[in-house]
Amino acid sequence: MSFDFCLYRAEPGAPPLLHWQRNHALPLGPLADVRARLDRALAGLRWSEARNGQWVGSTRACHPPVAVILWEATPGCVHFVDTDAPPPVLRLLMTALALNHCCMPDSGEMRDPFSVGASWDEACAPDAGRRGTLAEAPR
Repeated sequence: MSFDFCLYRAEPGAPPLLHWQRNHALPLGPLADVRARLDRALAGLRWSEARNGQWVGSTRACHPPVAVILWEATPGCVHFVDTDAPPPVLRLLMTALALNHCCMPDSGEMRDPFSVGASWDEACAPDAGRRGTLAEAPR
């Protein structure tokens, strides 16, 4: 089962993404820094510039292949990461960037990839709540 997710860092208690009247996402850093942290976390990312200041990274090192889109809410500073990644890769991305929110932008539903195993249907293994490592990413 595939989903799209918007990952970001916000203060605890921030309203769900679809209810924002202002941007609650905290800056993740300059584009080059965010890309470098993701390159260290997820092997084989290839980056290309898209439209409107977005950068798209994709890798086939995971199965299924993963795409990552970086969004700048203010010029020069990334605030959001959009991806279609499964829970193990979400854990890697969230850990690499110290993110604390995982939202399904179409519905506004918040998800916790640290509470499940390799898929959203799989019950949490005893150690699945720990911060992710590249070894657990699907291949």
